[in-house]
Amino acid sequence: MKLCPNCGTQNADQFMQCTACGSVLPASAPQPVYSGTAGYVPPAYQQSPVTSAVGWLGWTLLCGFLPIIGPIIMMFAPDDPSAKNFGKAMLVLQIIFGIIGAIFSSTVIALLRYSLGI
Repeated sequence: MKLCPNCGTQNADQFMQCTACGSVLPASAPQPVYSGTAGYVPPAYQQSPVTSAVGWLGWTLLCGFLPIIGPIIMMFAPDDPSAKNFGKAMLVLQIIFGIIGAIFSSTVIALLRYSLGI
């Protein structure tokens, strides 16, 4: 919408003259000024790159074949923030399951030694 500089009437963009007073309208619509926002420039939003399904399969295989090292590589390599968060979650889960596995295996070994009398 074009704003008439003479009378302030709003006119459609394609009009060259004001429909109310007949004065010549500017070639382009003036930028609206919002109260309290002088000098404010809205941020330019950019969409983050998205990891494909094949990419996720590759990251999951890397984390499975290289425990602890794979998630660390994943946290620092991609530009996708969700992949970085996935790497952090995989690292935490691998540490937790590593501790649980160590406790379980030491318990099984202790029970076997006890039952065999070693």
